[in-house]
Amino acid sequence: MQSLTSLRVLVTRAVHQSAEFSEHLKALGAEVIELPMVQIGPVDDLQQLDEALQNIARYNWVLLASSNAVDEFFKRAQQLACLPLPPTVSLAVMGPATAISVERYGHHAQYHPDKFVAEAFVKQFPSYPNLHGQRMLWPRSETGRSLIKDELVRAGAAVDDVPCYRSSLPDNRDTIAAHLALNLRDRRVNVITVASPQTTKNMMALAKSVLSKEEIHDLLLSLPIVTIGPETAGAAHALGFKHVHQAQTFMAEGMIAALAEVASGRP
Repeated sequence: MQSLTSLRVLVTRAVHQSAEFSEHLKALGAEVIELPMVQIGPVDDLQQLDEALQNIARYNWVLLASSNAVDEFFKRAQQLACLPLPPTVSLAVMGPATAISVERYGHHAQYHPDKFVAEAFVKQFPSYPNLHGQRMLWPRSETGRSLIKDELVRAGAAVDDVPCYRSSLPDNRDTIAAHLALNLRDRRVNVITVASPQTTKNMMALAKSVLSKEEIHDLLLSLPIVTIGPETAGAAHALGFKHVHQAQTFMAEGMIAALAEVASGRP
């Protein structure tokens, strides 16, 4: 088992997602600083999602690309008494963590790619590139790339993408920003963990609200940052982080392995 003894880790996940990860880090000897840089919640207008759920039997596939999408989709389906889903509706998920989230609601994913990125999700999709006659529902974030829909439609599928959750700055953003500045100025953080491009961008926005350009360069961008997935790593590089470590597996275990490399001094 990896040792993270004396490593001071900044965890930026949303409040409802950080506890299990943080406890795992503490059990391995890390000191954890929790500062949620993102807040997840349902969209203001659920009309499109509600209509899709009430007509769920018309779909061949439901595409769930994140645990957040799983939670908001199934919670709303429960509220509308649309569960269990019809046996004719198959579930496609991005990876094993999302598949586990689906199982918590008593369902099973019929497909996930072996690489947990949008490009692999499309190219390994059953029957791709001949998807004519397939109707798909994609409950998704209000923001993010449209590649999945664009490529599936190009292959002949009919895809209804409906917003089901939003990622925003936390309501207590001023407090979070102040604590971020304090911890960076006191050099209490050894490494940062981020799990989405939006979280990474939010962190930079909060940093800019309380730190000078020089402080951002010297105190934030100089720190190693551990990411899940190439999109999040790309966001970190684009923002100017100099030491970006991408987890090899897109789950908590992958991030812990990357943190262990940081702890051992690997570049």
